[in-house]
Amino acid sequence: MGITLIIVMSMLAFIINIGLFVKAKINLQNATDAAAFSGAATQARQLTNIAYANWELRNTYKEWMFKYYVLGQLGLVPYNLRDDKISGKQTVNFILPTPPISGITDFDKYNIPSICIHNNSKTNICPIYALPGIPRFPAIGVAGISEIHEAFVNKLVEEKGKDCSRRSRANFLTALTWAYGAGGGVSMPDAPLIATNRPGAWPEALELAFRIRNLEMIVNRPPVADIKLSNVKQFQGQAEEIGFNERPMKAFWSAYRNLGGGAYKNNNVNSTGGSVEELSFNLSLTELSPQPFDAKQNGDSVSSFLIPDNAIFPSGSGSPLHQKYFLDLQLMPVNLATMFSTFVDTANNNMGMDGVAMEATCGISKSALPVPGYIMGFTKNPEVLTYYAVKAESKFIGLFFPTGVSNSGIKLTAYAAAKPFGGRIGPKLFAYTGGDQATVEARGDINRRTSSYINGLQIEVIAAAGFKPGMPIPSSSNFWVNDSNPVIGGVPGTGKPVFFGIPNMIYDFVDESDLVTQRASSGKVQQIVPIPIANQAPKETLGLYHAPQLRALRASIGVLNPGTSMTGDEVLKSIVRARRPTKYDVINYLVPDFREVPDKNNAAPMVQRLNSISGVGFAYKLFAPLMGPNLLYKTPDDVKSVITKYIDTNGPAVDAYLSSLLGVANSIFNLATQGDNKDAARSIHTNAGTTSQTPALLIPAPSSDPGCKTDLASKFNHFFVAEYTGCDIIPLKKMMIEYISNASTNAAGLDKSLYYIGYYFNEPGSDLNLKPEQLMTAYYPGPRQGTRKDGSGIADHPLNINSADSESYSTKRNYYSTKFFQMAKVLDSVPSGGSGIKDYQNQPALRESDKEFPADLNGVIQMKNPLKYSEVGNNTYFLDF
Repeated sequence: MGITLIIVMSMLAFIINIGLFVKAKINLQNATDAAAFSGAATQARQLTNIAYANWELRNTYKEWMFKYYVLGQLGLVPYNLRDDKISGKQTVNFILPTPPISGITDFDKYNIPSICIHNNSKTNICPIYALPGIPRFPAIGVAGISEIHEAFVNKLVEEKGKDCSRRSRANFLTALTWAYGAGGGVSMPDAPLIATNRPGAWPEALELAFRIRNLEMIVNRPPVADIKLSNVKQFQGQAEEIGFNERPMKAFWSAYRNLGGGAYKNNNVNSTGGSVEELSFNLSLTELSPQPFDAKQNGDSVSSFLIPDNAIFPSGSGSPLHQKYFLDLQLMPVNLATMFSTFVDTANNNMGMDGVAMEATCGISKSALPVPGYIMGFTKNPEVLTYYAVKAESKFIGLFFPTGVSNSGIKLTAYAAAKPFGGRIGPKLFAYTGGDQATVEARGDINRRTSSYINGLQIEVIAAAGFKPGMPIPSSSNFWVNDSNPVIGGVPGTGKPVFFGIPNMIYDFVDESDLVTQRASSGKVQQIVPIPIANQAPKETLGLYHAPQLRALRASIGVLNPGTSMTGDEVLKSIVRARRPTKYDVINYLVPDFREVPDKNNAAPMVQRLNSISGVGFAYKLFAPLMGPNLLYKTPDDVKSVITKYIDTNGPAVDAYLSSLLGVANSIFNLATQGDNKDAARSIHTNAGTTSQTPALLIPAPSSDPGCKTDLASKFNHFFVAEYTGCDIIPLKKMMIEYISNASTNAAGLDKSLYYIGYYFNEPGSDLNLKPEQLMTAYYPGPRQGTRKDGSGIADHPLNINSADSESYSTKRNYYSTKFFQMAKVLDSVPSGGSGIKDYQNQPALRESDKEFPADLNGVIQMKNPLKYSEVGNNTYFLDF
């Protein structure tokens, strides 16, 4: 009987012991799952912040295109851009009319928008292709009067020539301010005060790129091993202002709090000497480290661009910043050029008005202002997967342990993995080529992604080589991008060929047919071809050349009344409207939502609504740090170093522009022997008549100084190269350093070093507002995720699902979500019998619809950051996890 009782009690103890261990393992697995989900949820929110900031890059571009295609073309509104001219779905005509005056036979052949500022004077010369000269009637031969007549005509010719130069300078400075201005009301002397309170596109895009690179650095925080209750608090004060350790800390505390223990758990931290809850007390969490992707493996690339050399992660981790564990963002730097109207005073004796000679003829040429290395946005490298895998270990002491084991317990181990999903950073508008991934080219996909954003330019072939008045400047075919020269940008300073394109964009769409129109291109870029006959309708149809696109963008102004001026407040309102969320935005980007509803299923994107703006919207702040001790750019000197390197490496692009200008100037210089033509040539390049491509820098004096050069080449060269103000031209380096300094200051209680301040359109009663549900395009759960079977995407509240008055809420989202996944899918190798990276490896690199795999990106994913099998040990059960 005694022996039986001993056997029964032993068996009972054995069964209880097994049950306790099974329960402990289940609890540890649940805690590990919670840690993985919490870490991945942190990644999801960080990706959402990046996506919102990338949408702001899109908004910066939209604002620039609004200024270029709308504000810069207001002088054409009474003519080609009247409402009836851009109705329906026809092609938009930016060609300048030719005045019906005898003797003027040339006409505008290039359908290119050109910035021309008309300050509401009585005579609007912006839409006139060729301005007739001053007639020089024969003198009447009366002594004294002939001299007065000649002097009077000479003065008129001189003043008309000066007026042409003044208008050219105003157009140039406007184009320069809209592209490069520092904002804050700071502008160059003589520049028209049109939207000068807003920063130019190039500086704001660079600022946002800096901020996004910092956000990427936070996501790539190196994995942490062996996080315990005894050391977790050391992470709390490290780079706390940017949440650098948020992921490991939240993962650990999620695991710890999911483990039971009751009153005994309090003894874990109270050091009272009482019994502890051993499973949580002995918990050790390790973030499993993916193999990092080296963004500088082959030198500078779109993945490493703007990351400072020799930069390391903060908090003593020591890892170089170009080692990316969880996320690789690829920049899209492109070479763009907006056009502005240059009134070239050729002063030829053009015959007109019944044979009467006319002097001081101002011919309009559409001149380019280069914007090299403009950052169009970021794309997420599909070969660097964002995921989060953890291993949890603990020691557990059960009942009836053998002697010697009870003091240490038996080690239990659990694994879990989760990842962000259901979001997007932004569309892939361009292709990255070359082994170093440093070149940006136009894509040749079926959707013609690039062709709606970049215009090439085909220059008219003239029998007599050289420049003809009215041709675009530069007029070299080697300057402009085309299908034969598809390289549109890339990392500056890598020695790649440099070509420029005229910016364009898809702004919005009314129905699917609008998007179908944007695919109607036979080439990689939309090529602007000169028309052979006057008044022939142009054929360009992509981007803002399609009437519905321009009409939607122009609606930002409201009602246009020719002959009236816009106030500064009206300009600001129109800019806020132009930056509004559009339907095209929400299907390609993530757009924040500021609704205040109690049941909003929100993953806490870090945005905060601020003050109202002119009744059409409000300012808001987005967590996107710019400069600080724990960031990529720690001091103003760090920012200056990166900016200086960025500008200097764009030198080849500047040289290409100056060389093209010299070619045009020399062609005009050689048109005739008249001094007026030579002066006209030197107004484009001061070295006309020579082979010297680079002009001297301007003198440090006001523009009124007689020693100041006014030619286009000298002004642009000084702007891009110099470090001091000369002839009222503030150099780009100086302007950018001041701009970044202002963008990182703490003003009006806003810590702009940590937050980006943006504008959000919200005009009560406006037809331009999108409905809140239209913003929710990131993730649309189906019946398998708890929504109704009718496809509405509506999920009934689980607590009221059987109630007659049940409330429902939409499960559509505009942010990244989180899900568990099998860790085996990201392993680099497995033992015999396993399949390894079966879902994420060797898949199409990009899908642009459910069934469409773009032919130009037909490669497959070769995952660059898999998890080493050796990291998880030789656990064969793990293959099915």
